[in-house]
Amino acid sequence: MSEADRSPSLRKLAAHCSRLPGVVRRRRWGETAYAVEGRTFAFLGAEGDPEVTVKVGRRDRERLLGRPQVERARYVGRLGWVTVRVRDPAGLDLAFEAVDLAYAHARSRRPRGQRASAIRTWGTRRIGGSIARFGRRRR
Repeated sequence: MSEADRSPSLRKLAAHCSRLPGVVRRRRWGETAYAVEGRTFAFLGAEGDPEVTVKVGRRDRERLLGRPQVERARYVGRLGWVTVRVRDPAGLDLAFEAVDLAYAHARSRRPRGQRASAIRTWGTRRIGGSIARFGRRRR
């Protein structure tokens, strides 16, 4: 979908996402996605249904889900994503706020290679007569 084909609300959301420092726009799964530091934090919806799907922290998610314009996202809602429907100016303001929260959440997370689950310390173990390395990698 070209920029000219978008509704005014989606154009404003796209401009807002693009103005954030370090943001990269790309196409993922047929939608426009915005990422910072390799982490996708927002997806813009289609023309017929102006909406933005964002991933925010647990507290922000609980607060946002209390609003009538916000619902748990399809398919990825179990992973912490919510969808904000933009039907009026109040919905657009809420979408801007959700994008800002998602951006801050994505920036605050560690890069993928530095997660605690990727940190290993190495050891050895005898398995079937041979020695194998195992354990956690140190920083």
